[in-house]
Amino acid sequence: MKADLNLLFFIFITVKVTLPLEYCSTDCHCDWNIHSVSCFGAEVMPVFHSSTQEVWLVGSKLSSIPQNAFANLNNISHIYISDDDTLRYLEKHSFHNLSRVTHIQLTGMKILSYIDQEAFKDLPNLRYLGITNTGLTSFPGLQYIQSSQEDFILEIVENAFIQVIPANSFSGISKNALTIMLNSNGVKEIQRYAFNGSRLEEVYLHRNVDLEQIDEFAFYGVIHGPTHLDLSETKVSSLPSRGMETIEKLQAKNTWALKALPPLRAFFHLQSAELTFPSHCCGLKLLKRWRGHSEAVICNLTRIALGKRQESSSALSKGHPGHKHLKDSFGRPTAGTTNHNHYSSGPIYPSEQSEIEGLFYVDLPTEDLSEGFDFDVMSKGFLRVLVWVVSLLAISANLLVMFILLTSRQKLSVTRFLMGHLAFADLCMGIYLLFIAIC
Repeated sequence: MKADLNLLFFIFITVKVTLPLEYCSTDCHCDWNIHSVSCFGAEVMPVFHSSTQEVWLVGSKLSSIPQNAFANLNNISHIYISDDDTLRYLEKHSFHNLSRVTHIQLTGMKILSYIDQEAFKDLPNLRYLGITNTGLTSFPGLQYIQSSQEDFILEIVENAFIQVIPANSFSGISKNALTIMLNSNGVKEIQRYAFNGSRLEEVYLHRNVDLEQIDEFAFYGVIHGPTHLDLSETKVSSLPSRGMETIEKLQAKNTWALKALPPLRAFFHLQSAELTFPSHCCGLKLLKRWRGHSEAVICNLTRIALGKRQESSSALSKGHPGHKHLKDSFGRPTAGTTNHNHYSSGPIYPSEQSEIEGLFYVDLPTEDLSEGFDFDVMSKGFLRVLVWVVSLLAISANLLVMFILLTSRQKLSVTRFLMGHLAFADLCMGIYLLFIAIC
């Protein structure tokens, strides 16, 4: 009898322990082989088993992510929240003290307007944070993340209402190098000390079509980097001269307002450049390295930039080739998404393929240069006036000569014939100068 009672007690304890392991909240699908829970249309925050490693919240109807929402998930590594049309804010400690979490992605939250500055806190193993297509009106405070992982990727994209990147926006995110992707936002201004206190690897600002101003001290106080800066398809008219020393690759394709570059000394480590205007690549021929010998720069002027300047770059429309997020049907990053960009410390030489694509090799001389270069000749007022005067005089005077020659009753001689040709050639040059002055 005693043995039977012990058996019943053992069965009871086994059932009591087993049931929670198989528990799955309503509206959720649980795959315990990979410890993944996917919830669809949840109206309240689901209860997850402590062994859960991956959480998906798709199309939920939550007004906020509450404090310590995932605190009991000691093994959680991936959190994905998407397509929530009711989520308005992230509370303090929404993602707090999650020692194993490596990926957090928030996307498709069009009325999310507020993120508490301590919403993301103490996430030492976080490698990727993505905030995409939200209603945020100000740049989120992320200084309490304190990640210690290498190659941290911060992706804040397609947030149309974020207009300003304030000071110290990236300090405290990671103790190591950051790759910052801020493309396709509504950013208009990057303020002084915006990148202060951070270690930067790559900074992508392309497709911020309203971005006009980058403060001279925006990169001041950066501990290291950046090595790659992309300002393609923006309205930036000038680059800061401070903080450009470490840049190895500069991209400014279809950046039509950028007509003047900083002093040449600012680009101390530049290895390659993809620019809008051919004149800028001419200027790079004058760039000097202070390493004791002449080096090389590749200046990429695509045929689109040289010819059809108003067309968008096909490379940008397909996304940056150096960093692709491969996603499955749920939008989840899959294996093989690690970004590996290596920059050679020595000279770069163009391949046969690069010549076909419009890459031009620039051999750098050794003369000392310290002045900035501005190849927009017509930006000088007196030169514009002078060109107008010369072109108008050339057009009017040569038209008068041609009129006299054509209406004169004298016999057409060789001298008069050559004078007519010369007057016509000068007329064409005057018209050409007039177009330059207008454009």
